[in-house]
Amino acid sequence: MVHRPPKIAEKLLSKLLYDDVWKTPLGDFEEHYHYLVETDSKKAADRWYWFQLIRFAPSKITHKLYWTAGMFKNYLKTSLRRLRKHKSYSLINILGLAVGLASFLLIGLFVQHELSYDKHFEDSENIYRVVRERVGEPHEGSHWHAVTPMQLHSGLKDNFAQFEHTTYYSPTKGLIKSGENSFYEDGLDSGGEFFETFQFEWLQGNPTNALEDPASLILTKSLAQKIFGSRNPIGERIDFVQEYSTKTEVKIITGVIDDIPETSHFKFAFITNEKSSIWHEGNQNHWDSNGYLTYVKLSGNNDLNEDLLASINEYYSTQMSGMSYYEKQPDQIPALFFQPLEDIHLKSAHLNHDIGARTRGDITYVYTLSLIGLIILLIACVNYMNLATARAIMRAKEVGVRKVIGALRSNLIMQFISEAVLLSLFSIILAVILVWLFFTPFIDLVNRPIGIEFISTPKFWLSVVGVSLIVGILSGSYPAFYMSALQPSGIFKNHSKGGKGNVFMRNALVTGQFAITTILIISSIVIFQQLNFIRTADVGYSRDQILTVKLMDDNFHEHYETVSQTLETNPNIISVSSGSYLPNEIASSTSGVNWDGREERVKFYRHNVHYDYLEMMDIELVAGRYFSEDFSTDETNAFIINESAVKGMGFTPEEVLGTELRMWQRSGNVIGVVKDFNFLSFRLEQAALMIGFNRDHDYDYLVMKIRPENMDETIAFVEETVTTFAPDYPFEYAFLDDAFDNMYKTDLNLGTLLNAFTILALFIAAIGLFGLASFMMEQRAKEIGIRKVLGANLVQILTVVNKDFMKLIGFSFLIAIPIGWYAMNTWLQDFAYKINLGPSIFIGAIGIAVGVALLTVSYKSIKTATANPVKSLRSE
Repeated sequence: MVHRPPKIAEKLLSKLLYDDVWKTPLGDFEEHYHYLVETDSKKAADRWYWFQLIRFAPSKITHKLYWTAGMFKNYLKTSLRRLRKHKSYSLINILGLAVGLASFLLIGLFVQHELSYDKHFEDSENIYRVVRERVGEPHEGSHWHAVTPMQLHSGLKDNFAQFEHTTYYSPTKGLIKSGENSFYEDGLDSGGEFFETFQFEWLQGNPTNALEDPASLILTKSLAQKIFGSRNPIGERIDFVQEYSTKTEVKIITGVIDDIPETSHFKFAFITNEKSSIWHEGNQNHWDSNGYLTYVKLSGNNDLNEDLLASINEYYSTQMSGMSYYEKQPDQIPALFFQPLEDIHLKSAHLNHDIGARTRGDITYVYTLSLIGLIILLIACVNYMNLATARAIMRAKEVGVRKVIGALRSNLIMQFISEAVLLSLFSIILAVILVWLFFTPFIDLVNRPIGIEFISTPKFWLSVVGVSLIVGILSGSYPAFYMSALQPSGIFKNHSKGGKGNVFMRNALVTGQFAITTILIISSIVIFQQLNFIRTADVGYSRDQILTVKLMDDNFHEHYETVSQTLETNPNIISVSSGSYLPNEIASSTSGVNWDGREERVKFYRHNVHYDYLEMMDIELVAGRYFSEDFSTDETNAFIINESAVKGMGFTPEEVLGTELRMWQRSGNVIGVVKDFNFLSFRLEQAALMIGFNRDHDYDYLVMKIRPENMDETIAFVEETVTTFAPDYPFEYAFLDDAFDNMYKTDLNLGTLLNAFTILALFIAAIGLFGLASFMMEQRAKEIGIRKVLGANLVQILTVVNKDFMKLIGFSFLIAIPIGWYAMNTWLQDFAYKINLGPSIFIGAIGIAVGVALLTVSYKSIKTATANPVKSLRSE
């Protein structure tokens, strides 16, 4: 039996004795090992062999480190000399990499922030939100809903042992009055095991009993300081008026928690006991009343497997089948699903009735920006690769000499990668300066509270150094492997001119670079045109000079006539009305509408307005009439519907007039039909709409048509008038066109960011092309001189020297156009109303790319072509 030394020890010893001279003892060690096995034992031989490893290791490791440091020092000196010697080449690379790194770092800060939401909660990976899918009953284009019944949380807790804690809450607002001060804030009506499910930092109070009393009120640190200053708020009594209520309650402060982190999907300033809510009595026994967000926390090692989900849905179906509506239509019972807490911020765009939906992120937005950041960084790396491989011939003799005197290929690879890393480290310094300069504009665009102080954290700088090293290694890898493969024999016989493989690779990189840039240009043009189409399209109502005021006092209806008459005395106010919604954000809907001879199930969106609302908005009447004070029944027994509703009911506009519509406890005749207008997003098709007259609780918005003159004075007059009758509530106003634009704020920001990063990508590609053109012109200087001597004019010379670059740009278009068309066609599928992807978009993108490329290349070409040919022909 042949015995071998221990494998690990033999391998390590082989690594330590790394050159041919030192590998000689390995044979002696093996021979002595076999001798010990025969004369003593294998264990003794193994011990001896391990001892040799331990004996050699310190000196060899020290030796290796010493020479590695010496080699690195040499690489550093060589790299610095090259940077100084080729200043323009170095500047192009440093500037390109700096812009690419800065873009990547800015986007990285945004992505890191978006992915951190709700991870600060203890056991956040075990917390889920319950959501419903109601197939066949879409609302605003989606079957998914974030709201659930109040009883669901207790049903899950009592019937499924897998849940450690369950809770629910409903978003609310409240007026808090303390002495002469009043504050209107966002809050939560919570129930169940809220503070057991979510661990907030308590500054005062006891979380186990802070919400036991229905009169309890818990404040955040900021609100407590605003109300009470530095004094202890615990036990203090304050007046409280809940949203949609006219009743003043006395609340007792029982706790203060720290301010909610910005990276939380919760946004509130106070918490109340849900039992004190005006909705509690009406909802506690109705499984078909969905107004609450339900959360669960899994216990132990439980998971939400398919069997558990099936059991939960079976239980839910049993409860829902007892409701009158679902008794007749059991196939319409929704299904329950569980959304991870950490997914709520980025993966809730499809959910209706979600709390804080306007401030939610979107995972698609994160993916898009991440891809753009990587693309820009890749374009910058490609610049380095192109210029380094193009200039390989200039360093061929250096490589040959190093190889002749004994340099290994690994040494050369390390040298060239070290140069790239050094260049990347110089670039990162400039990149951090650019991040600091453009941080605020970027944060304004992404609309996220990312603090500049993050730049001073160790995490940021570790990321910076890590990215810099990766970029240096990535950008230097191809040049390093290519140049280290050159053979001395070919180099010194002048056979190494770059090689077909090198030229092919360089051309492929330039083509890919401009293809990616052209795709970004196409995307920018399409997004700009689509958003411009949305802004300028005829939406069916007027958005010009419409001032809107959010009404928060539920007693306002008592003062409406007085306020309206006062406002109309101002000559700059043309007309005044009110509505339950603005015309671009009508969100309430129902399928519980009936009429005589009904055959179809039609989902109606609902809106309530006052006199002159529809006329003020220039919503066109197709048949019948508007609401009128001449008909007393209009305030109680009348509806106006749109064309889509008429079509869904199976009538013509004239036939539907006089038809009685019945909805829950309310009924009325159709007195008018208005033309369809875009009350939903441009992403959705037109839908049926029924408009009733304002009831007492429907005065959510005061709307006015005002003149453009003296606008500041008009707004001040409106504020003074409104606050006279609602002095405790804040005055919030907006113009309707601004409110309309806010619906597409995410898309607008994405468009702006894409435009900015497209310009940066184009800039990086252009300076890379400029550097490459400069080098190529140097190589062809004599050729150009000879052509001039033989009589070629400037146009002929430019055609010859630029045609190769233009061929590459042309190939890039063949790649970019189909990819750009597919990507933008996919993006436009989200819109029901959209632009056509006509040829002008792609012609425009090609024109921009060709224009930049020609300007970049031609500058150096013209300079070379107009130079004195004598100089180029005499130079060596």
